[in-house]
Amino acid sequence: MKLFLNLLLPIINYTVLGLATYFLVQSSLKILKPVKNKILKIIPYVLFFNSLGIQSWIGDENPFIILPFYILVFLICYKGDFLPKLVTALLFYILITPINMLIDTIFSRYLNDYFIGAFLYSQFILSIKATVFIIISLVLYRFIKDKNIKLPKNLWYLLFGLLIGPFFVIVGFTRFGVGDLLYPSSSLKSHLFNEESYSIIEFITLRLSFIIIPFVIISAISIFIAMIILSKQEELKEMENINNMKELYYEGIKNEQKSIRLIKHDMNNYLLTMENMLENNKVEETKEFLKSLTSSSSFNKTRQITRNEVINAILDIKINTMEDYNIEFDYEISTSESIEISDIDLSALLGNALDNAIEATVKALDKKIVFRLKVEKGLFMLKIENPIGEKPIVKENSFLSTKRNSSNHGFGLTSIREIVSKYKGNMDINMENNKFILVIIIPLNS
Repeated sequence: MKLFLNLLLPIINYTVLGLATYFLVQSSLKILKPVKNKILKIIPYVLFFNSLGIQSWIGDENPFIILPFYILVFLICYKGDFLPKLVTALLFYILITPINMLIDTIFSRYLNDYFIGAFLYSQFILSIKATVFIIISLVLYRFIKDKNIKLPKNLWYLLFGLLIGPFFVIVGFTRFGVGDLLYPSSSLKSHLFNEESYSIIEFITLRLSFIIIPFVIISAISIFIAMIILSKQEELKEMENINNMKELYYEGIKNEQKSIRLIKHDMNNYLLTMENMLENNKVEETKEFLKSLTSSSSFNKTRQITRNEVINAILDIKINTMEDYNIEFDYEISTSESIEISDIDLSALLGNALDNAIEATVKALDKKIVFRLKVEKGLFMLKIENPIGEKPIVKENSFLSTKRNSSNHGFGLTSIREIVSKYKGNMDINMENNKFILVIIIPLNS
């Protein structure tokens, strides 16, 4: 029986650990993209497989020694910026390491290998680890398998801040923290402790670690859940921006079709007029009529305001809206054909800013919006000035909508602020001389 267990247990243990390793690596690939090198793609499997089975006791140096390997593997074997790779490495480290520390310490302290032998004893502990890790890896993979984690830099900083506390708790329970209390040298033990006081200190230290370390594991799981939720929120915001862009596009199509119908309606009259002129041999007059007709605004409904297609489309639509409300639009634009801001973000930024300005101006007596946009010297600079129709409500340095259904509004400035933050820009809002002034400056890569 003992021989059978000696052969069977290692096979089961390493198979289960291998499966746990697979699910953990697959989960990491939902957060970060792997490099193309085939050898480097294998290294994360080696890291996870070894870290799941490594012996790590509370007060030992092993939990700390494995940390550089986590960071190095994630930096080398995955694509992307330094911060997401560091955060992901710490997250997996904080999830896996305390589980090893708890299991190894509890069984080494309270389970004797006398009856089953050292080999079966080590395989029994490994079985416990394999069971715990396969459950955690399967649950994690189930939650993250349909997701592709995409977070802006500010949220990666937030996650990094949340990981600092659990990380230092782990360090505190290694050799560099409570290690000397659990494993004092003989000289330290003889000078500072007697046998009774050492037993009390050891007892208290272990009990504290058994209480605190599970919270580190819970923290790591909670941060994984927070990462998934935050990514979902960012996805919803991006979808909302895409929908806003689609609305602008369809609004533009509607305006174009309306213009075409008007032209078709007028064309019949134009043709009848020219037919009458030609029947009366008024050739020169007909030529002049055609010349004036083709140069009229009826044949040039789409404005060519700027070389950038996105800005041009948004301004064309918003100018039509302003004309409907008899709002004067004073604009000056100096920009290149392409800007290093995504079309979705650019349309959301300008669309929301102009919507807010139009909404306020409709209610004001002075119906004029001043719009200045300049892109030069690596800066995107926007200034929009509009009259204040109703004094906005200011709460916690934010402007709230005065509309009755204000729960559906106020997203405009929030969306603008998030886009500006995404590109590490600055946004300034002022009210002076009964005018609302929005100023945005965004540094561009070039």
